[in-house]
Amino acid sequence: MSSGFHKLGDYREEFDVSTGDRLMSSLTRRVYSIVRIQIGEESFAELELFVKEEASPGA
Repeated sequence: MSSGFHKLGDYREEFDVSTGDRLMSSLTRRVYSIVRIQIGEESFAELELFVKEEASPGA
């Protein structure tokens, strides 16, 4: 997979991914989580912007 994303902790151009892995965009430096993978004739990975949960005030 060579798509302008880098798997966190893995600096190779091509890598295996699985649901729950996080990828960083080379362009925006935003981190995305893989929420679904489809393998077959039309393979793709569905990504979702990863938002680090912050402790709520007074918690």
